[in-house]
Amino acid sequence: MNNKIIFIFLFLLFNEFNEIICWKCGKNLLDIKPRTIDIGEENEKRRLAADYTKIKIGFDFSNMKKPNTMSDDTYKRVVKIITETSTEFRKFLSVQHIDIRIDGAEDAFKMGCDLDELSSSYENFFIDNDVIIFPSFNEVGENVLAAAGACVWLSSTLRPIGGVLYINPKLSFDSKNTDIYLKGLLLHEITHILVFDSRLFEEKK
Repeated sequence: MNNKIIFIFLFLLFNEFNEIICWKCGKNLLDIKPRTIDIGEENEKRRLAADYTKIKIGFDFSNMKKPNTMSDDTYKRVVKIITETSTEFRKFLSVQHIDIRIDGAEDAFKMGCDLDELSSSYENFFIDNDVIIFPSFNEVGENVLAAAGACVWLSSTLRPIGGVLYINPKLSFDSKNTDIYLKGLLLHEITHILVFDSRLFEEKK
């Protein structure tokens, strides 16, 4: 799909949910300072020569601890909905994928994404995925339902390969429309990680 068409589609997707929930989005309240990592000259050349394939978004739930007030069933449902959002992005986003390893980048991810821990498989994560998102329950600000942003970029292109996704644990998950609303909320937030990030635009000047 043409890059311009993809951008317009993402903008419309972003704007649609922006009209509904932007006043409850905490993107501007995030205290995240993205780190950049170098994947090596050889890997970069291979990446630039790779064909475009459907984007693969992976989630590391290591830091998403279930709130005491949340039932096991609700927690599992939230995790399922988060995971399902990657399928939506695969429908219209393609990237140049290459199997790479990021040995030694653990500190960049921990510091950039403000993480307590990483899953044991993180070093091989990019063999199967193009970007890794770290969801967690976090109250970013008053009346904020969720917030997200990129936390690790490739040094050569500033392509986001890591992002944080915060969900307010006080968000009601009891409504019969929760699944639809939460998925819409998450689609909005993940666009902050992938492209709609003022810090990324500033770096691209």
